[in-house]
Amino acid sequence: LGLGLAIVLRLTRLLGISLTLRSRPGRGTAFTLRLPVAASSLGSAELAAPTDGVAPPQASGGLLLVIDDDAEVRAGMRTLLTGWGYRVIDAAGIADMLPQLRRVQQLPSLILSDYRLRGSETGVQVIERLRFEYNEDIPAILITGDTAPQRLLEAKASGHMLLHKPVPPKVLREQIVAAIAGAAADAAIPD
Repeated sequence: LGLGLAIVLRLTRLLGISLTLRSRPGRGTAFTLRLPVAASSLGSAELAAPTDGVAPPQASGGLLLVIDDDAEVRAGMRTLLTGWGYRVIDAAGIADMLPQLRRVQQLPSLILSDYRLRGSETGVQVIERLRFEYNEDIPAILITGDTAPQRLLEAKASGHMLLHKPVPPKVLREQIVAAIAGAAADAAIPD
């Protein structure tokens, strides 16, 4: 009946995974996912080196905060980011994020937020509130699928890195690594 196929398609696109379909009337349908191969000596949580020419982020256990009001997008991001070695806390907005953070004793390495969230909440507001909660200038990336000129101007005016959906995993990984490295370099410079 196609139940769940839209979710599978979105997740495969987010993860950069190939999905194919074979179907014969009266015989059935087969779906195939083409996944990266893990080396046999690695643990089950470790993936083989990516083939896109970009070194993966260090599996330092860095904590990433993901804010998106779409549960499917959050699930895809969590899968992708944990596969790269990060710890992830995800939420639909600030009201869902704050209770989760009270149980965590780790400063986030990065905030990834959709620009437009539920109601009138924006990713810029969430980022600023999280920075206030931690009293730290945590690096942040805004992600948007919005094409309205006014919204794009608002997002750009925030000064945060802005990526447009759909974001290829290679680009997302590059921007995450650059944002975290940039913040570390800034922290190392004495005042």
